[in-house]
Amino acid sequence: MRHDLASSFNTPEFQAIKHKYEEMKQNHTHVYMESNELTHLAEYYAHQGDSKASEEVINYGLQLHPENLDILIYKCNNLVARGKIDEAFFLLETIPDQNDREVRLTYANLCLERQDIESAEEVFKQLAEEEDNDTNTLLDIADIYMDANMEKMAYHWLQKAYRQAPNDIEVLESMADYHYSFKSVEQATVYYNKLLDEDPYNLYYWTELTRCYLQMGEIEQAMESVEFALTINENDLTCIEMKGYCFQLLGDGTSACKCYKQVEQSVSNKTRIRMVLMACYFIDKKYDETIQYCNKLLESNDLENFERANVYHKRAVSHLAKGEYKESEKDVINGLTYDGEFSELYLVQGELFVSEGKMIEAECSFRKAESFAMEKAETAQQAATTYMRYEHFKEAVQLYHWIEKKYPEEVKDFYSYIAFCYYRLKDEKNMLKYMVRSCFYTPESLSNPLWGEKDMGEDQDFFNLARIVLKEIQEGKINVSSFL
Repeated sequence: MRHDLASSFNTPEFQAIKHKYEEMKQNHTHVYMESNELTHLAEYYAHQGDSKASEEVINYGLQLHPENLDILIYKCNNLVARGKIDEAFFLLETIPDQNDREVRLTYANLCLERQDIESAEEVFKQLAEEEDNDTNTLLDIADIYMDANMEKMAYHWLQKAYRQAPNDIEVLESMADYHYSFKSVEQATVYYNKLLDEDPYNLYYWTELTRCYLQMGEIEQAMESVEFALTINENDLTCIEMKGYCFQLLGDGTSACKCYKQVEQSVSNKTRIRMVLMACYFIDKKYDETIQYCNKLLESNDLENFERANVYHKRAVSHLAKGEYKESEKDVINGLTYDGEFSELYLVQGELFVSEGKMIEAECSFRKAESFAMEKAETAQQAATTYMRYEHFKEAVQLYHWIEKKYPEEVKDFYSYIAFCYYRLKDEKNMLKYMVRSCFYTPESLSNPLWGEKDMGEDQDFFNLARIVLKEIQEGKINVSSFL
């Protein structure tokens, strides 16, 4: 079948091949391996996202089998994936049998990369005609167009295959992939469920069905389908990670991290899953664990600059939350050396200045944060809320009013904050104005304030008054329009 590749990596036969190759690498020796074993290994490393290792396998394969067609074709596709189209064309032209089916399909694919659609389509039509519109040929052509993100052309050839063999498993697989990629995720679930009716123990189908449900936001169904997948193979790392993601979306960070740590223990390249663990602990405000994973990541040599800046940001926030201001400041400085336009780092820097009472410096950092941010209104609101949390209510109100002028729609969620600032500034007129606005636009923000109501002390009067105002608005005793 077309999608059994991923599951084939878990077979004892493949694991033996992988062990043999990796042992050879470790011992700096040379062993003979069949061409199909080497292409399978290359596919495995590519599937793991390790393009360098995949390329090394292919180059070793060409040393052993310099004229092997499968290896040469794989190397061509590898060059395409790296954007080296001219090199791929040159390599393809060195293959003796230019009439071979795979050579012609690869040539057409290269034509598409060069935007020469006419030449590619000519090759496809000739192949389809020569092979009497063989279903697999039609699907191969559709797959190439899908890989090229050419939706209409892909559907044209896929429809030909579907009309010819509507119950063919491989046709249904391609239809499911097509709908997931281009059309309707809901429709993709229909095809995956059809496939599972035919093959209920197919791990790939359950995995893709889980992806569909996650895309649709149907988390309970996603959890159910990934559980089915894990009954087929309880050690499948992709499914374990997906289960962790389901837990995370359901708000169970502890169970999510348990799944992610299981993946971490089993993979050789741990950087990506450690990024996931760091983010999961950070979201759950488990700052000691966040710092632990930040430290592990910063020891890695395979982080891009923006990723390293992100790790420094998470560690800076964690240190700040723990009251470790000097450590947080160091992380901000280090993070900005890797990405001087990292908006969130300037927010942390601004908060550090606010904590020291350096308000001019804080304003400068917050302005930089807003200037570099993608979501400028949200960033400005975070800065204003920082002033409020440190009880600099005058500065908070000034910034909220600036946001109100520049981003009038976004500030409505924060009317309760503005009202609270005026309450603490003892400005009853403006407090009531924004309290009424908050009750009108976002009543939940006052009945259940975002900053919590635990042990509010004298500030409890503010929330008691807010509930009275809300009740009077609901009873029509307050004319809201005069406050808007």
